[in-house]
Formats: sequence, C-alpha cells, structure tokens
Amino acid sequence: MDLDALIARYRRTVTGVEAESCDCGEQVLAGDEWRARGCGYLYEYLFDITFRDTLQDAIDAGSLSSDQAIQVRDVDERLKALLAENKIDTTGVRFWNNGVPRAISD
Repeated sequence: MDLDALIARYRRTVTGVEAESCDCGEQVLAGDEWRARGCGYLYEYLFDITFRDTLQDAIDAGSLSSDQAIQVRDVDERLKALLAENKIDTTGVRFWNNGVPRAISD
C-alpha cells in the first residue's frame, strides 16, 4: 500500500471514531448500529490503527514528504483529542498504542 493510501486509511479510521459512524459500502452506519455491525468494536479499531504503526515506520525511515508528514500530524492531533477524552496518555512516539478512544466498545 502506498503512503498516500495509508494516510487516507488512517484518516478514515479517525474520522469514523470522531463521528461514531462508517460507510460500510451501501449504507452509513452510526452510533449503536456502528458498534453492532463491528466498526466501533475494539478488535476492528485495533486492526485499523495498525496502519499508523506502518506510517511511523515510514516516518522513522524518512520516507514521507513534508506534505504527507503534515497530514499525519494533523490526523494525530485529532486522534490525541479522542484519546484524551478517554483519559488516555497521548505522549510517546507511538501514543496511539496507549489506549482506545471513548467511542470504541469492548
């Protein structure tokens, strides 16, 4: 997967958690329905957030353009806000592994 696609996937994950919704193909699922169909569950979130680990590897390797790095930082700030709402520590290089946003169900 190319870096722009990874950034888009990361952005889509964070946007979905912010809105507590997803576009699962034919219909938009929101709130309880979002959780009931799996998108808002822990296992799905943990799978989706692994794309941020891959992006960090690219950052560490110096593979991102300055524009791509800015895009990742912007999405990072949005994710940090979601994590902070759930009283999750947002420090550290791989802060997204410190916990999950409030909207995610076990």
